[in-house]
Amino acid sequence: MRMILLSMLLGISFGAIPKWYVNNELPGYPTSQFFIGVGEGSTAEEAQANAQAVIGAQLSVTVESTVQSFMEEMTSEDQSVLTEGFKKATTSTVNETVSGIEVVKQKKAKKVYYVFSALDKSKFLAGVTAELDQLWKSMEGLVEDARNQVSKGNIFAALENYTDAQEFVLPFYTKKAFHDALSEMPYVITENITLPKLVLEIRGILAGVTVDVTAGDNQSADAGKALDEAIGFHVYYQSSTSDKQISIPNMPMVIKYEDGTVAERGSTDLDGEIEVNVTAVPFTGNRGKIIARPNLVRLPELYRSYLKNTEGVATYSLGEVEPVRFSLIIKDEAGKRLPKVEAKLSKSIEKLGGIISKDAAITLKGTVDIVSEKEVEGKNGVQYMVTSELSLFMIVNATDENVASFTGRGKGVSPKSMAKARAASFKKVSVKKKALSEMLAKAGDF
Repeated sequence: MRMILLSMLLGISFGAIPKWYVNNELPGYPTSQFFIGVGEGSTAEEAQANAQAVIGAQLSVTVESTVQSFMEEMTSEDQSVLTEGFKKATTSTVNETVSGIEVVKQKKAKKVYYVFSALDKSKFLAGVTAELDQLWKSMEGLVEDARNQVSKGNIFAALENYTDAQEFVLPFYTKKAFHDALSEMPYVITENITLPKLVLEIRGILAGVTVDVTAGDNQSADAGKALDEAIGFHVYYQSSTSDKQISIPNMPMVIKYEDGTVAERGSTDLDGEIEVNVTAVPFTGNRGKIIARPNLVRLPELYRSYLKNTEGVATYSLGEVEPVRFSLIIKDEAGKRLPKVEAKLSKSIEKLGGIISKDAAITLKGTVDIVSEKEVEGKNGVQYMVTSELSLFMIVNATDENVASFTGRGKGVSPKSMAKARAASFKKVSVKKKALSEMLAKAGDF
């Protein structure tokens, strides 16, 4: 009697819930051949989504150890960059499987929907294998072409191919992890292109890029005057296992002065050469430097550090010349003198070898105009922003002739008032050494 009563109670409690839901199994769907997921919800769609999520979680756990083994082959620096990429690629692959998940059984009981879903492992594996074949073909082709480009000295084209190949590497190895976790045989790679080795290969190429000075080094000229000879640079690739130098044509380069002012942007010619005409501007005493670096803005952040010290440096010196004296007058739009702006500009002129004097034969006259004023609403309240522009002219006092000019801008911000923002913009008027030096050099002709 007690057994009958117990059976009745169990029937009342669990009879409404399908047995296949409680046991997480159904005849004809063994876990050796299928990923199984059961779910419940207030709607059929919700129950189906929950069942799919269960299968997705199984897939993620299945590949977790395989992905981890790939990551252990990487350096700690690369792991920090690539871990997030693997997570996204894994999530993407799991999401793609939704269309292959079959709703095998569904039942509604007491306003609750129950779903039994299954994913055929063999069909899933076949789909992953087809995707791997396509990904490998694309990646292998890009890498092979990159290597051919390196042998021809087309390093920039090679790096572009390597960069494009990166888009296939993470999806490939993520799907390979799925494949190898489900298949008795791992996916065979005909060529030994593993992710760590590919990273090392790219680094090796970047480490082999060199910039040498070939012409115009150690020249001398008066401040603000052009050097007699253009400065030339040769960009080439040299493998760590070879003495052969392979010139790099069409390599984007940026050539700058010490303060970051750009002297030239361009690309190397067919012989890997690039040259620039330089104005002598003093930076360290009576000396200056011109620095040439590769300008690979498209290169992923992961690899840029390997080119940060790749540069060619040429030096020049300034000859001893009689310093030129200048008077300096800077006013605002209302005609009021701006002593702080004058003081800042005076320091720049003195560093370039000039002397500020009230009785000079040449006067530098300037006006600071307000270019724009605006109020910007920020999280901490209103911010006042002002942009001002300095227009500076070199006047020969004897003839009142304007013989040269120079402009500079400054931006000021203040949370207090527009007037304080104007004052801040005056203080920040930028003075480019090269342009100012060239203008001052013309004073020697008068």
